[in-house]
Amino acid sequence: MISRSVCIIDPDKNYASIIEALLSRSLPQRYTITSHHQTLDHLKRLKDENPDIVLLEISLFDHSYEHAISEIKRLLPSTNLVVLTSQFNSDIV
Repeated sequence: MISRSVCIIDPDKNYASIIEALLSRSLPQRYTITSHHQTLDHLKRLKDENPDIVLLEISLFDHSYEHAISEIKRLLPSTNLVVLTSQFNSDIV
């Protein structure tokens, strides 16, 4: 079975730890958390990391998430991007 590398971008360390624990316990052979970034300042590092999947929490980034999504897709066009949010604002979703 192929393991997929996962990067988490979330300013909340506790929330990111919960996501990491869930993936590690549920599907340890399928997903490996390779990095966790708390800010969007590290987007250029993603190109070097080249994760298979990026989990991006957008609810705490105000409107800069639009830039983050565009930049991630520009840097890593074949990386799968999963957007996480606790927002109920339909404009954001």
